[in-house]
Amino acid sequence: MHTRKARKESVHEYTSEQFVCTGGSPTRLKLYAEWFSKECNIECSENLSKSDRFVLYKTGKVVWVN
Repeated sequence: MHTRKARKESVHEYTSEQFVCTGGSPTRLKLYAEWFSKECNIECSENLSKSDRFVLYKTGKVVWVN
């Protein structure tokens, strides 16, 4: 269970993002995030999700999540 403080910290961590891209499989989202980062010449994060079921990547101001 998240505490109020943990939720506030999570919200502040993603306030600079302007776009959210969603998709189906974890593998597909990873490929899209890596492709986007390569095309735009920006860094792609590691999988930021703490779940084994979902993925979350950041590339610049874009969040990729399934």
